[in-house]
Amino acid sequence: MLGTVDASRIESFDLISEQVTALSLVAPPELAEDLAVMSGYWERLAGVDASDASEVSSLVQRDPAAEAAGQRVVGYLVDQCGIVPVG
Repeated sequence: MLGTVDASRIESFDLISEQVTALSLVAPPELAEDLAVMSGYWERLAGVDASDASEVSSLVQRDPAAEAAGQRVVGYLVDQCGIVPVG
């Protein structure tokens, strides 16, 4: 899920981070830490210089903590809310 990222979409990563942060403010407490990890991940991606090849290549590096957090959030959505995320 978070293992690969399309570098052409860097400009939208800050928006994703903001939306995940906003979600964390209204989400159940058991998701707060995972959403904070995910927001930080997207915030780091938003800070990547798209013209710097080495920074862009860092987008494909895995972030195990963010990946695990995302899996827990998706699991909660499926198990507790009956929501199956698209994509």
